[in-house]
Amino acid sequence: MSEEAAPARGLRWVLAVIGLAVLGVITLPLAAAVLDRWDENLILPAHLLVMVLAGVLAWLALPGLAKTGSSRSRRAVVGAAVGLVMAFVAVGVFFLLLNGFSGA
Repeated sequence: MSEEAAPARGLRWVLAVIGLAVLGVITLPLAAAVLDRWDENLILPAHLLVMVLAGVLAWLALPGLAKTGSSRSRRAVVGAAVGLVMAFVAVGVFFLLLNGFSGA
């Protein structure tokens, strides 16, 4: 890998993580709005599933996010892990927004 490709890959990685974080912040209230009518116990599992799938799709669709020579399965696992972490970040952000630091 050339010296110029490493910063570009790092920038793409940061942008993908920020994009997944924004997606997590958007999908959590959407899942709550839709699933709260039937069963509120499904909100968090649905949100986690959507974020894992979004992470997998992002890492598989953009091979430049992974190291050179990474297999598809490794890229899928890394994408799922990043999506899952960003889902928990979104839950934490909403918890702090709703309850504040004193409610935590």
